[in-house]
Amino acid sequence: MLDRFKHLQLFYKLLISLAFVIVFLGLVLSIGGYFFIKQTKDDIYQKEIIHLNKYFDLKLNTKKQVGITNAISLSQNTILKEALKTNNRKLAIKELQNVSNLLKKYTQFKNVKIHIHTKDIHSFVRLWKLDKYGDDLNKFRQTIVLVKKTKKPLVAIEVGRAGLVLRGIAPIMEDSKYLGSVEFIQGLNSISVSSKKDNIYILTVMDKKYSHIATFLKTIPTLFGNYGIVTKKYACNKELISELSTIKTIKHKFQTKHFFVVTKKIKDVDGDIVGYAIIAKKLKDINETVDKSTKEIILFIIFIIIFSSLFVFVVLSYILNKFVNKPLHKIKIALNSFFEFLKDPSKGVKRISINTEDEFGEIAKNINENITIIAKMHREMAQLMDAIDEYVISIETDDENSLISYVSKAYCDISGYTKEELIGKPHTLIYHDKKVLEEIMQKIENYEVWQGEIQNKRKDGSLFWVKVVISPKCTRMEETCGYTAIMFDITDKKEVEHLKNVLEIKVEEKTKELASEKRLITSIINSQESIVLTTDGKQIVTANKAFFEFFEVNSIDEFKEKNGNCICNAFYDNVDINQGYIKKEIDGKYWLDYMIESKNKKFKVIINKDKPYIFKIAIDKFNFEEKTFITIVLTDITDLEMTKKAIEELHKHTKESIEFASLIQKSLLPREENLRNYFNDYFVIWQPKDIVGGDIWLFEELRHKDECLLMVIDCTGHGVPGAFVTMIVKAIEREIISKLQKHPEFDISPA
Repeated sequence: MLDRFKHLQLFYKLLISLAFVIVFLGLVLSIGGYFFIKQTKDDIYQKEIIHLNKYFDLKLNTKKQVGITNAISLSQNTILKEALKTNNRKLAIKELQNVSNLLKKYTQFKNVKIHIHTKDIHSFVRLWKLDKYGDDLNKFRQTIVLVKKTKKPLVAIEVGRAGLVLRGIAPIMEDSKYLGSVEFIQGLNSISVSSKKDNIYILTVMDKKYSHIATFLKTIPTLFGNYGIVTKKYACNKELISELSTIKTIKHKFQTKHFFVVTKKIKDVDGDIVGYAIIAKKLKDINETVDKSTKEIILFIIFIIIFSSLFVFVVLSYILNKFVNKPLHKIKIALNSFFEFLKDPSKGVKRISINTEDEFGEIAKNINENITIIAKMHREMAQLMDAIDEYVISIETDDENSLISYVSKAYCDISGYTKEELIGKPHTLIYHDKKVLEEIMQKIENYEVWQGEIQNKRKDGSLFWVKVVISPKCTRMEETCGYTAIMFDITDKKEVEHLKNVLEIKVEEKTKELASEKRLITSIINSQESIVLTTDGKQIVTANKAFFEFFEVNSIDEFKEKNGNCICNAFYDNVDINQGYIKKEIDGKYWLDYMIESKNKKFKVIINKDKPYIFKIAIDKFNFEEKTFITIVLTDITDLEMTKKAIEELHKHTKESIEFASLIQKSLLPREENLRNYFNDYFVIWQPKDIVGGDIWLFEELRHKDECLLMVIDCTGHGVPGAFVTMIVKAIEREIISKLQKHPEFDISPA
């Protein structure tokens, strides 16, 4: 079967594969459908559980609303209030009987029980048992106690002597005074009766541990080990009770032979579980829904499988025929035409007429291109054979005497012989090394290939080298055997090898010289006091002796362990770059890049060791063995910088002293308003050469406003000497003024 499949056309292979895919798809959908049906069945049963629980809750809540509504209504009855206030039982009985008759006549409540209690929680009137009253209800009637306490109505299921009953209780109040309470009592049998109409069967069971209260529990039928059936026989489904009798324990849900059963807890006013509601529905009713849904799902899945299979089959069959089968047929026709062309180049070649951009279009395009190329190759084959004769060095012999039967033009060119001089001659004419020739012939006699390098002679006697591959032309069945020799001219290679050997000797000699020069350069660098090192931009490559002595390390590796790959890790970063100092990173640039860009600037760097050291730093970039390196030179200028700093400090103090002297000198100059009082027209030009001038002018009023002293002094020297002379002149002026003031008789020249 597999062999038959292998020989099928691709189109049919794809169709069969498609059929298998469709079958597999149907199988997957079937399995998925099975699980979907199972999930649907589970969902239906789960919905049925919710439905049955809600159904019971609705029925129970309806009765609760009836109970509490009627209890509240009775609590507002003024006759009942008056009966309680006056302790008049007859009045209360008469009113309750009227109410009961109305309920029986106009409502569905035929067996309603009404109970009135006194304010001290004693029975006042039991409508169904008029002769029993006055008994204390405090000990076992928690609902009545709770109503008295809260003064609010309530409805609850409570265990009593009648079993599980629904009690709607409301307080009877008058002007906020508690008179007692009224109780509207209902059984649960009506729920079971009414539910039968909806094909739902409800039983109420009560825990027999309450038989000390409801004594009748001791005599009624039992289910689930310790639960008595409190639903009346007329409201029960006998078949359901029969099938439930085989169930040992109560579960949330279960199935009997004919019923699907859900249980619901019945709790009293304190939240204690006092019994269960058994809610059942016949399995056949539920299974009808399940079967209906299952059939619909199965039909839908079958439809989907058939429709999708047919659709996929038709669409893919069309696609395969149009886009696979037809293109393959065209390719087949074109290839057959191409193979016929290979046999007979005179025949034309049909190109593949596929213009699509899919895989077949790509294949057709590639085949058409190759057909064109191969056709061209056929036309060039003859030219190639001529080229082989022209350029391939080859020789053939074809008999036991090893006479040359063919020689290429290329061999004639390299050897200097003509074809006529070689064809028909012994092959010993072209091999002058007899030992090599014997080795060749031994290989040929053993029908083996010989290859090696041979040195031959040209016709003019000069030598040339060829690499030869010699192959026998015959089989072991023949007695005589010639050979074919293909040669490659390697004369240039041999000359290169000779030059290489000579060059290696020269290189070795030059290497020794360079090693000697390297030792000399290393010795010179190590003799420098400056720190010299080279880096490839990432890490230190070499360093001189001063480097190791300064950083107190024995090797570059030891330095890297302490400071990392870069010397910049030792730079002090808290520096002012405006003063020419550099740090590891400046304006977002690596320090080396920054220095290379700023090659015309001078830079300094601080390195902290036992104290800050200041170095002048310079770099130079060079290439070696196609790699870029940078030489870094660090010159210690710490003492020079300290001296410079001291001089700058001294200069600063001196300048400050001179500026202070200038301030004093300016304070001695006269004010212009004094001149204005004595002269109608005047001007003053005073421009010191230095900070402190060597010349000065003074003006002072004398004994009265008509007398003044004007002095213009040309002092010797400027700067500090000028300042001292100014002080002396000022002293002289004071001396003159003092004498004039002491001697009024002295006359002043009017000049």
